[in-house]
Amino acid sequence: MTSRTEQTTKVSEQIVSTDYATGWQYTVTGTNVAPSGGSLTPGTSSVTQSINGTSYTWQGLNLNQKPDWSIVTPGGGFQFTESYSGPGMSNSTNIIRETEIESVTETTSVFQQ
Repeated sequence: MTSRTEQTTKVSEQIVSTDYATGWQYTVTGTNVAPSGGSLTPGTSSVTQSINGTSYTWQGLNLNQKPDWSIVTPGGGFQFTESYSGPGMSNSTNIIRETEIESVTETTSVFQQ
């Protein structure tokens, strides 16, 4: 006697990942430039962000207190880069995956006397 069982299973899964930057970064690079005003250690200000109904508050750079920059030798070549990366959500990933699993089982029974 032989029996056969076929089964199909569907698995659905959702993977949600959210990354947060809880601090801030202020960077200045260059040549022939120097600070001409403002503080080299500026203060912070509160940054509040609502994500999916939840409020988050972080401390960010107070952009009103950051230094001003000027050219040291007027007419000379210069290079200047200023960047600010503040707190808040930095990345959100949402993966929806569906898998279908098929299994087949065959059983053979042998009867003897």
